[in-house]
Amino acid sequence: MDQQMIIEAFDLKSKGYYKQAIELLYKVLAEEENNTEVLSEISTLYFLLNNYERSSYYAEKVLETEENNIVCLTNLCKINYRTDKLEQAKELAEKIYSLEKNQENLMLLLEILNKMGKYEEVTKYENEAETENTVFEVASAKYHLNNNIKDILDKIFSIRPDFSKALFLAGNYYYDKKDYDSAKKVFLNLIEQDKTFSDAYNKLGLIYLDNMELDKAEECFLEALKLDNVSGIFNYNLGQTYFLKGWLEEAKKYFTKAIYIEPENDEYRYSLAYLYYRKGDLEKAESELNKNYLPADILLYKIKAQQGDFASAKNGLENLLKIYPNNELLCSSLANVYFNLDMFRQAKKLLVDLISKNPDMKDAHKLLCEILIKINDLDDAEKYIKSFAEMYPKYISSYVLMAKLNYAKKDYDEVYEIAQKIIELDSNCADGYYYNALALFEQRDIDFAIESLKKAISLDVNNADLYVKMGEFYQATGQLENALAYITEASEIDDSEKNRELYKNMISLIRNKK
Repeated sequence: MDQQMIIEAFDLKSKGYYKQAIELLYKVLAEEENNTEVLSEISTLYFLLNNYERSSYYAEKVLETEENNIVCLTNLCKINYRTDKLEQAKELAEKIYSLEKNQENLMLLLEILNKMGKYEEVTKYENEAETENTVFEVASAKYHLNNNIKDILDKIFSIRPDFSKALFLAGNYYYDKKDYDSAKKVFLNLIEQDKTFSDAYNKLGLIYLDNMELDKAEECFLEALKLDNVSGIFNYNLGQTYFLKGWLEEAKKYFTKAIYIEPENDEYRYSLAYLYYRKGDLEKAESELNKNYLPADILLYKIKAQQGDFASAKNGLENLLKIYPNNELLCSSLANVYFNLDMFRQAKKLLVDLISKNPDMKDAHKLLCEILIKINDLDDAEKYIKSFAEMYPKYISSYVLMAKLNYAKKDYDEVYEIAQKIIELDSNCADGYYYNALALFEQRDIDFAIESLKKAISLDVNNADLYVKMGEFYQATGQLENALAYITEASEIDDSEKNRELYKNMISLIRNKK
């Protein structure tokens, strides 16, 4: 009778009826209270029900008399692993593997060691790993140690060519090595295999984002969010894409979502703060920042500079630079302050040194080009812009810089052609319409120039410089009242001394005319 009930209990277990199986086994225990086979099976059933307290109780009861009972040792090991008692889990896994050296027990041990970050220990088992899963755990440890994992990945794929976890690891490996073509192939392959692989969409989006293919990046992040809309990083990456497109309201929406999901993430909060900074809302920008985070400290000094306190900004950023001499954001921010203090030589040297060490630093490269144009060093500017465009052929900023350079050269036909290209690439890019307006104005096509500049303003309503330029257009055509309206708007957006002075001069001109 007891043996029949045990058989029935196993049958119930195979069908997922764990509670009913336990009830049958309790009936067996009523007759044989020290039956270790039954006790260990009850421990396993409680484990399957996630009742770790009862599972542990019965496992320990068995181990009192059978200290090497693999089933109960494994139950206790897995319970400790799931409840983050990793040191205890490790000791048990090592004992289990010493008792029975099979791939299943090795897998349990390697998983625990990887979770503990004991990657060197994992690699010691490389020659003992034989299945795709155990070899993958070794490959994962080597990846975290920044070791070359190509050979071990080949070993996994010789066992199972379509192993998605290993393919994803391979894609990450290529991505980290900046071998974007290989990484892209892997992630596209993964998506072809599994259209629900959200992380593959996200990684593919990052490749497009790094190459400034913003439309493709947007598509990938939107696909990832369709599959997992509560991922902080997916929302954040889409926000970054919109920010780079200049779609600040959309970027704000997704940064805010990311922060809601992960409120303690400093990077997300910094990005939202920087967005407010770009919009000129300095108070909101400062309120979003978590202190003791380097980018936040840098932005606080940038806010000081924006408020006109360039001396404090300069001193603060220079002190940070002594600690972090190769930080791109820090160097770019200090170069901006130097530029505003007319310290052009220092700004140029700082950025040239940084780019010589790290040629693919987009922000530093872009700022250097803008500074060179501003100080009329046009030959050097052209050299760096061409280099920038070669590295990022689909980055709109490279076209914007080329338009700015040709405007400085007074080649207005070329400015017009580049502006059309920018608009073609992104019809919502304010810079395209801005340079289109500048070219048209210089070609004396005044009405179309004004309409194009109005379009630019509609796409970037908080950009004071656009209002100033419109004021200049109207002033040049003698429409002083219209000029005053735009200069007034510019000074309300950016209450700088320069804009206040423009406002006073415009009032004076209108009075004198009357």
